[in-house]
Amino acid sequence: MSAEQARGLDDIDARTDIWGVGVVLYEMIAGTQPFEGTNYNALLYAIMNDPPTPMASLSIAIPGALDAIVQKCLAKARGQRYQSAKDLRFASRRRWAISR
Repeated sequence: MSAEQARGLDDIDARTDIWGVGVVLYEMIAGTQPFEGTNYNALLYAIMNDPPTPMASLSIAIPGALDAIVQKCLAKARGQRYQSAKDLRFASRRRWAISR
């Protein structure tokens, strides 16, 4: 659930799917979820307010470009995320080409 969904906003758009992609990427890379809570309410609070657990703190060595992509997908503010899947694809291709 994206931050805007957790807040109960009515104007949910495709950028919430970008959030979901970020969560899936994070889980695939880190093997754990980006946000934790001892119960449902604590998890919602973390989604709305806390930054994702840095993958580097989990002793995961990933290219900085990939980490930046995942972090941008998980931005709390929709305007700070990729605005479409096309933008995400373009950025990932561009950053991956640069980091190799």
